[in-house]
Order: sequence, then C-alpha cells, then structure tokens
Amino acid sequence: MVLRGMTTAAALALPMMLAPVAAQAGGCLHGHAECYQKVRTPDVYTTVQRPVLVEPARTEVVQSPAVIGHRAEQVVVRPASMSVHQTPAQYATVAREVEVRPARAHYSHVPAVYHTVQREVVVQPGGWRWEHKVDRHGRETKCKVATPPVTRTVTERVLVSPAQKVAHVEPAVTRTVHQTVLVREAQAHKVYHPAVHGWVNRQVVLKPATSHTVQRPAVYGQRSEQVLVKRGHVEWQPAGRRHW
Repeated sequence: MVLRGMTTAAALALPMMLAPVAAQAGGCLHGHAECYQKVRTPDVYTTVQRPVLVEPARTEVVQSPAVIGHRAEQVVVRPASMSVHQTPAQYATVAREVEVRPARAHYSHVPAVYHTVQREVVVQPGGWRWEHKVDRHGRETKCKVATPPVTRTVTERVLVSPAQKVAHVEPAVTRTVHQTVLVREAQAHKVYHPAVHGWVNRQVVLKPATSHTVQRPAVYGQRSEQVLVKRGHVEWQPAGRRHW
C-alpha cells in the first residue's frame, strides 16, 4: 500500500529502505538504518508582469472658440416718423332773422250775393205754317210762312257770388339774432420726418465656434503579480534533512 503523499519513486524504493528496518525490531536508529520523515513542501510562486488598464478609451470633444472681429455698420439713430399738424376751425358771427311767431290766418264768413233780373222766356216756340192765297185770276197758291215764337217777361233771383270764408292772414313776427357759424372746418396735414442714420462699430463673428471629437485610445500599464507555479505537497524525505 503506497503511503499517501509519497511520490511513485519513493513508493518503489520504500520496501528496500524498510528491509533493514524490519530486521531491527521495528526501530529506526540513526546511524544504523536509513530513516524518512513526512514533510510538506511549500507552494512555489513567481512574479509576472501583467498589463492593466490605466485609462479607458474615450471620445473627447474639443471646442474651438469663435473668432470675433469689428465692422462699421450704419444704424438708425432715429426712425422716420410722421407728425400731424392741426389747423383749428374758423368761426364768424352773422346776423339772421328768426321767426318769433309764425304767420297765422283767421277766417270771416261772407254771405252769398243775389240779384233780381228779368228775362224773356218762350211760352210757345215759333214754327212754320202754310198759307193759301187765291189771286185775282182765281189761281190758288200755298206758301210756307214762319210764325214767331210767343214769349213773356219773367222776374228771377240769380246768384251773383256764393257764400264763402275769407281768410285774413297775419304775417309772421321775426327778430334779428346773432349766431356763430363755421366759416372753415378744422384741417389736419401730415409732415414726414426722415430717419436719421449713424455709424457704429459692431462685433461680428468672423469664424463661428466649432467642435470636433478626438478618439483617445486606452492607456495600459504593467503590474507585478505573484502567480502560483507549483503547489506544495506532502512527501517523505530522509530524516535530518529539510527541503523548503
């Protein structure tokens, strides 16, 4: 049975190393037999250099300021304007007749006027008749003879003028008054005032501000680091000798 922690070569040599020991009543005597002791070897480390990230890659925005200059520029000192001038109205005093009392009329009654007149009226109108005559020779003739009308005189009352109302007009009563009248209306006329200009120096942008991006790469450095090369283990070594 191979002891735990022993190497293969040590396990093969172990019977030969233990043979003299078995003859010695089971004891390990220094100087008379070869003795081994169980020891643990330490881990073996080495120092290595490993890259480490000092500064990550980044995008940097670089700003370029604007370039400012000066330029003479004409500006409006006073803008154009329009003023209005008023001409007041003119009045005058005039005399005129005004009616104090209007004209009025009253009426009077005039009776009808009659006259008595006489006139001939026809009682029997005139006409014609046949008149027979016999001349001396015994000849008979018939002639048409006009007969005058029969008239008579009658008295009549005739209307000369009918009854009527006569108007009597009283004229209007007036008086003279003085009144202020408008002779000329108020007027307004506009006066144009042109703009006044001047020169000033103004800042102007000769070149506008700009910005651009710059890619900054990552920065790496070296870092020392202990790494395990060989892990320690348990083995049998001759007594009186140590391996560290």
